[in-house]
Amino acid sequence: MNVLKIIIAMTIWGSIGLFVRTSGLSPFEVAFFRAFIASICLIFIDKVFYKNKEVVNKKEVMLLLLCGVLMGLNWVLLFTAYQYTTISIASICYDFAPIFVVMLASIFLKEKITPKTIVCIGFSLVGLFMIASNTGTSTGNSQHIKGILFAMSGAILYSLVVVISLTIKNVSSIKISTYQMVASSIVLLPFVIQSNIFFNLKLNAIPIILILGIVHTCLAYILYFSGMKKTKANTVAILGYIEPITAVVLSFIVLHEPLTTMQIIGGVIVLGSTYVIIKK
Repeated sequence: MNVLKIIIAMTIWGSIGLFVRTSGLSPFEVAFFRAFIASICLIFIDKVFYKNKEVVNKKEVMLLLLCGVLMGLNWVLLFTAYQYTTISIASICYDFAPIFVVMLASIFLKEKITPKTIVCIGFSLVGLFMIASNTGTSTGNSQHIKGILFAMSGAILYSLVVVISLTIKNVSSIKISTYQMVASSIVLLPFVIQSNIFFNLKLNAIPIILILGIVHTCLAYILYFSGMKKTKANTVAILGYIEPITAVVLSFIVLHEPLTTMQIIGGVIVLGSTYVIIKK
């Protein structure tokens, strides 16, 4: 059940590029509204349905706020990557984060990297390279490289969020998500105020940011963090590969970005590796 929650969350996140592209907003604006709307939803759910009165100690609060800041900046980097390269390539590069998660978990969480994990990661990398090397882009080469660098930078911040979150054992997933979204909103607010978006927000962007905040953030993060609590970091890392596969398929269907035979084979390799690593 925990693995299923993570799979659903990753599938939802795989569609985020489509919504960001059609929003017409800047990366900072999309990231802020996503975090702000999610904060409101999470606080409401916590107070009305969970009625959770757990006490979060000072150390946990600081870690959660740090995660929130990193999360907000990570979104900005990913959404910026969408402006320079295709959704497929940005998503694939961003999902090199699982590699960083496994390495950081072995250092800070003392999780053992088994031979099976190493082999699966190796095959997953092969699959990702097969996908990336056959994804077309209409942007110039320098722009394309910028997109890759932005996505990879976001992946580094995301991996830090995952590893830090795994050290917080006694806080509910709803509290974890709430603290992180509030912190993200606060750190992104100055950039949004500067853009005057509150006075220039177009009506057609409102449904998009509501979906991003409620579905892609509130719902997905509750599923993700609740599933992650009883799942090893290595498994969480491998399941992360579901997100780029979803992004590639959706971008092909909706935006008509190219999807070659080599990409399909790469996707099968990635998903096959995911199945092997979670199989008991």
